[in-house]
Amino acid sequence: MMKGLNQIKNTSKQIFNWNVCLLLLALLIFALNQLPFLLDIRPIKYDEAWYLNPAYNLLNGNGLVNDLVGSGGNVNYIGPMLLAGVMALFGQSLLVARLTAVFCGFVAILVLHLILNELNVDKRARILTFAIFLSITIINSVFRNVRPEFAVAIFVLIGLLFAIRYSRTHTWLDMAGLSISIYLASCSHPFSLYLFALIGCALLWKIIQNKEWKCIYQLILPILSAVLVVITMIYLNKFLNSATDSSGIMHRFSVENALEAMCISMKSVFVRHGVYTIPFLLVNVFSVVKYKEIRWLASINIIFVFTFPIVFSSDLHMVGNSILYFSLGSLVVCGYTINQIFCHAKITYKQQMLTLCCISLFCLGNYVLSMGYNFHRYEKCNSILATEIDAIIPDDVLIFGSIRFWPFKMHARWFCEMNRKNEVPNIYDYLIISSQDISSDDNLNPKILKVILNTLDEYDIIYTRETKQYGLISIYKYNNINDEHPIQ
Repeated sequence: MMKGLNQIKNTSKQIFNWNVCLLLLALLIFALNQLPFLLDIRPIKYDEAWYLNPAYNLLNGNGLVNDLVGSGGNVNYIGPMLLAGVMALFGQSLLVARLTAVFCGFVAILVLHLILNELNVDKRARILTFAIFLSITIINSVFRNVRPEFAVAIFVLIGLLFAIRYSRTHTWLDMAGLSISIYLASCSHPFSLYLFALIGCALLWKIIQNKEWKCIYQLILPILSAVLVVITMIYLNKFLNSATDSSGIMHRFSVENALEAMCISMKSVFVRHGVYTIPFLLVNVFSVVKYKEIRWLASINIIFVFTFPIVFSSDLHMVGNSILYFSLGSLVVCGYTINQIFCHAKITYKQQMLTLCCISLFCLGNYVLSMGYNFHRYEKCNSILATEIDAIIPDDVLIFGSIRFWPFKMHARWFCEMNRKNEVPNIYDYLIISSQDISSDDNLNPKILKVILNTLDEYDIIYTRETKQYGLISIYKYNNINDEHPIQ
């Protein structure tokens, strides 16, 4: 009788797997966080059209090129290729592209689940780790926008999984998995290469410390992967970037002084995003001091967040990348550390409850800020504009408009404010202009603005709509639409 009951009990435990259930719950909550606000929650970013355009061209047989700007967005080719594959199945639209980012979020959660399995994290620590993942603003944003980071995050997490496995097993298979992750992450965005360089140095240091000299030969795989990344970048830059002039691009600011770069970057990392980056930093420091097994990763996180702005001081607009990489690495450290505190540390019940309260408040605060931002910015705008602009403007006409508006009318010929051609058309069939474009010196190329303002009396206004996200949007139609255009 007792034997039979024990068998039933063991069978029920196998059927009801806590880890799998928590994974499914995390996926559900993530979907509920993302899907309701996917299309209309925020204005289209410049970079979304920047990276979507090469995917669109690849899908339509024009190659992996950016004809909207002239170059860019195609060098980080993994994301556009993934977008092209998904749009081939489900249609060409901004919604499908953003759904691709959400799907990548599902994959990221699955990989995080595998990492927690590798670290033997129990269900209590697992709940808290998933909660941290779901509450962080930068992570929610990455898996909602059409930027290469939605692919970067997956491959960085996969790379961390293989790095953790290799730190224990020292097998060629795990090193091969890490090396493939290096290539895929770096070809999603080359900044990933710096993070993996630090990981490689940490693994080399562990090999030297343990005097496992035979394992040094395995490091040839990530080195070859890094070399292949560099070759790929050189090739893509040479053959896919067709720009003839960069004077028309909005040059984002850069600084020559590394100290100044670091100060500006640290202000963004630890002030603007300090609500989660500061706690992450504290956890990493604590783990370096306390836990030998995870010390190498915690050290990498600390080194990375302080050295990234120095290494990439000319690209301060990419500081968000450092926050993403730092957050992903810190998330893994948090999972391990929380598990140690609740399962292995000799602390009192009150101390555990205090820790639980702190983590819960951290997650709740970040989640409220993230959701508050969503509801504050919510406006059923993009979906309406996509429908109305498509109805007003026919295909195969020449349009001038902000690069942000290109997803509303992908099948037309565009000349945007970021186009790198030397020549600017004097006549367009349609103009799509927002009050935000002309109110900021940074948003509209002065050369293009001059052409438009000098010829605006030759256009009839046919559409206006006031929006929170873009200001007043106006569509102008050329009086004699059959006139030939100087530039096609």
